[in-house]
Amino acid sequence: MSYGSKTARVKGCLCVPGLGQGVPLVCLIVEGGPNVISIALESLRDEPPIPVVICDGSGRASDIISFAHKFSEDGGLVNDDVRDQLLVTIQKTFNYSKSQSQQILLMVMECMKKRELEQMLQLQTS
Repeated sequence: MSYGSKTARVKGCLCVPGLGQGVPLVCLIVEGGPNVISIALESLRDEPPIPVVICDGSGRASDIISFAHKFSEDGGLVNDDVRDQLLVTIQKTFNYSKSQSQQILLMVMECMKKRELEQMLQLQTS
């Protein structure tokens, strides 16, 4: 059983329709690879959407999403310089080709369309 199918089963058990109340869910992003960006997007697309908490400073996927969130506007748009920087960061972080990185960038930008459901949690090092 894959991670995604396990997640779907857990969500299905917690969100039983018709009971009037469910268990509140949140998607917590700590570090993570490209699949975590996909999971964040899936959470935001769920009906009802599941809010996403991103631990900024934990590395990799979380820092990419956090950076996009910081520099995106209300509609989820970013300027070309930020978009280019995100693309290069994705390539370096995941050791991806440009075309693979563009696919991940599209998912990140799709996440930004629902940025009001995202909360950044700044991790501090001591």
